[in-house]
Amino acid sequence: MADTDRWGILGCGRISGRFSEGLAMVPGNKLVAVACRSEKKGHDFAERFGVAAAGVYTGEAFGGDTDKAYRELLKRPDIDAVYIALPNTLHYPWTIEALKVGKDVLCEKPAFLSADDAAEVKAFAQSHGCLFMEAMKSRFTPCYREVKQAVESGEIGTITDVDVCFCCNIWQSMLEVKNFRCAPTQKGGGALLDCGTYCASLINDFVPQGKLSFETFSGVVKTAQNPAAPTGIFAPDGERVDIYTDVRFKRAGIPVHLECGYDREKPCTAVLNGTRGSIIIDNMHRAAHATIKEDDGEDRILYYPMQGEGADFSYEIAHFCDLRKQGIKESPIMSLSATAEDATLLHQVWQCFSTKSENLKVLERQEHDLVYKQFGSHEALELGDAVAYFARHAERGIGVQITRESDGLVLFQWMDDDKAVRNLGFMQTKREAVLKTGHSSLWACLSQGTTDAVPVSGGAFPIRIASADGSAPKQVATLSISGLHEGRGHELCVRSLAWILSKRYGGDGFDGRVPAFLGVSI
Repeated sequence: MADTDRWGILGCGRISGRFSEGLAMVPGNKLVAVACRSEKKGHDFAERFGVAAAGVYTGEAFGGDTDKAYRELLKRPDIDAVYIALPNTLHYPWTIEALKVGKDVLCEKPAFLSADDAAEVKAFAQSHGCLFMEAMKSRFTPCYREVKQAVESGEIGTITDVDVCFCCNIWQSMLEVKNFRCAPTQKGGGALLDCGTYCASLINDFVPQGKLSFETFSGVVKTAQNPAAPTGIFAPDGERVDIYTDVRFKRAGIPVHLECGYDREKPCTAVLNGTRGSIIIDNMHRAAHATIKEDDGEDRILYYPMQGEGADFSYEIAHFCDLRKQGIKESPIMSLSATAEDATLLHQVWQCFSTKSENLKVLERQEHDLVYKQFGSHEALELGDAVAYFARHAERGIGVQITRESDGLVLFQWMDDDKAVRNLGFMQTKREAVLKTGHSSLWACLSQGTTDAVPVSGGAFPIRIASADGSAPKQVATLSISGLHEGRGHELCVRSLAWILSKRYGGDGFDGRVPAFLGVSI
């Protein structure tokens, strides 16, 4: 093997630029060829990173045949390894093409859209004697590696729950430049397959595989063909793109919270809680700083500053090159099994964006379980106070109203300072959906679609009392909430009712999560 690893890059976008900056930081590497669609973009990229003009392959130079440009690069005998940074749907086919001609492959995340693709690549790489690794840079920073070591050594005990968030407000700017991430999720677009990949990778690295059950779900879906539309939840699967996801689930009995999105700014943080302490990882996708909090000791700060635009890429590159030098064909840190696990988890979460009949049954079970023995003004006051209490950490203010349905009397009403008269109208519309269907407004939304008569989101819930003769519970009031989006109004209804009814009538208690809210999406 040559002393210098010679690289080719498929795709000359922003990420390839950052990768090339990182490549220059790792001794013993040289970028010798690049390929992309645009002649100008390819030559500008080559000039920036010291690639000779003869090492530029573009679709425009081949009469618009970009595939030929990629193949011509792969034919070069002086290329040892290829970095693939194409749109997500092209990762699998061009990984196969590169492996066919004996190139080792480092493929940008998400490497593949399914676990089946990962399994096929694993078999293909083995049969051709090549190295493949997904470029999950977050796993390779020194800070992350020390966090991993701390957890494995038992420094915070056994992991009890995990909370991970990666949100950024870039949706509108991506629309303006027609970024491929605005494509439908099934065609490789959406926040789940971008920000969410880092979340899934961390979860799979610290939470064992096992039975998975969803507890709460909310999200924002757009229609790729009409991103200005208020919701894309009712569009066909092939047209929908996720731009925000907030999901709670348990796997192997461990609670997990995953949040990712393109439509809001939030701290990009991961929290690992254990039986003897916790770890907070800042900027978890390129971690340089983390805090280890032990219950019986002082905080331990991990800080590994990064110098340079591509420094976060340099660690995965160095690892990949070490594998090549040692003749190792699969990374122990980012194996193809890990790639398959990430693809599986992201697919499971995406399935929550569904109007399937199972979701309606979950909502109906909530309505069946959350029943009072009696309900009057005192119960309304107690419930309204609970709603206001649980809403205190919401990103927006709320309005809440509880209406007695025998005569339309409002038993409870409260509005946050940022609410307006129009919120009363929103609550009335949701209440009318409950009265019309006999179910929650979210049930009406998912079962009937969005029309002028049905609210776009949930937020109204029928309050029922049990019948003495064992017949079906009777609706006596309606709880309506306005101000929250992405299904959180419905979640707040269920959360508050579950807590109150548990206090009143016993049961398993309330652990801060909504029971029986499995996979419901809006």
